[in-house]
Amino acid sequence: MPVLVNLLKIKREDKDRQIHQGLGLKRLMGDYWEVRKGIKSRILFRWKGDLIEFVLAGNHDDIKRFLKNS
Repeated sequence: MPVLVNLLKIKREDKDRQIHQGLGLKRLMGDYWEVRKGIKSRILFRWKGDLIEFVLAGNHDDIKRFLKNS
């Protein structure tokens, strides 16, 4: 969980800061965001103001399937 917290801080507070290439934070669609560590590990969440609702942890295909069906 500390990795996610640090990614969120970097994304919101310091957009010019470099992060490790294997880590990423990306807006997917609507309120849905994805944080990833490497190729296989991803967490889907909704970011609403100061609140984060964790939706799904899985791989790329799991996230894609969820978004397609929601």
